[in-house]
Amino acid sequence: MRSCVRCGNALSTQGWHCWSCDWQPPSTSGIVCLAPELIGDHDGNQASLLREFAHVEDRNFWFAYRRRLIIEALSRWFPQIESFLDLSCGAGKFLDDFRTCYPAATLVAADRCVDALREVRREYGFSCLQMDPMHLPFADAFDVIGAFDVLQHAASDGIVLDQLRKACRQGGGIVVTVPHQRTRRLRGNAPRAPEARYTLPALIRKVNAAGFTVVHSQTFCTLALPLMTLSMSKQRTRPFPMAVGDHRRRGPILNDMFGGLCMIERQLEKGGVRFANGDGALIVAVRRFA
Repeated sequence: MRSCVRCGNALSTQGWHCWSCDWQPPSTSGIVCLAPELIGDHDGNQASLLREFAHVEDRNFWFAYRRRLIIEALSRWFPQIESFLDLSCGAGKFLDDFRTCYPAATLVAADRCVDALREVRREYGFSCLQMDPMHLPFADAFDVIGAFDVLQHAASDGIVLDQLRKACRQGGGIVVTVPHQRTRRLRGNAPRAPEARYTLPALIRKVNAAGFTVVHSQTFCTLALPLMTLSMSKQRTRPFPMAVGDHRRRGPILNDMFGGLCMIERQLEKGGVRFANGDGALIVAVRRFA
């Protein structure tokens, strides 16, 4: 079910016009903007930078490894998915991989940034919605929702988790990734507000308290972390990076080396080794019945 983000009234028609409060969200390039007040904070002729980031996301070992872990977790815990919402789709590469595994699923790409959504729509043709993760206009709408590096940016991660629970169908679930608190995250592309950090137990408690049951949890990129820290510390001595994705840019040899360490890590995990201190944390949770 969809609802009006202004008055909360349930929408019975296919469009987003609310007959109760008469609010019609604006649209641009075929993208409905459900949080137009956020557009100015995230947009402004970024198309070339976003294409560069898409290139980084496609080839960088960290993004590739995270996509692999997410797909493996989804295949195990949600083998049948009919609808999926990517709450912060970025360049859209994850949804492209997801579509290969779940070709019949209905996919929705969501982001706060309209420029990013334009690129995703142009490159992959996904249905796109610009929205605020703290005000999702859905109830019992999706089998699974992905929130990849979303919670740490929210003013209230509790509100986002409540919104995710509301938007999930009974028996459906969420896949969440966040930065892991026990690691020292180095700065990214530009000055920004401080981001939240999480330990795995604290994240599990938050998700369980929001009405989910965590069925899988792990940290990732543990073996590569020392070399990642060393490599990124050298970047801090250089001029501050301006291009999107510069903080994850690697030469091909170093990138392949890091990717190889991630594959070794994955094989060790399949053999029963448990890593407690990685660069990121991933959980899968199922919405509990009310």
